[in-house]
Amino acid sequence: MFVLNILIYFNLLFLITFNYYYYYYYYYYYYYYYYYYYYYYYYYYYYYYYYYYYYYYYYYYCNFYISIF
Repeated sequence: MFVLNILIYFNLLFLITFNYYYYYYYYYYYYYYYYYYYYYYYYYYYYYYYYYYYYYYYYYYCNFYISIF
């Protein structure tokens, strides 16, 4: 009975430890995935605004050029 209790104890300890590390790595995987998505989103955002200002710069430049001639 004592041996059985020891085995149950170590088995539970193993399961708790395993679950702890499993959730720990799962959490960090999710964390880095979130930040990857976050930076990707901001990269896309700034790219979009760069394109937007470039378009308006081109637009006003063309109007200015047309107004001269």
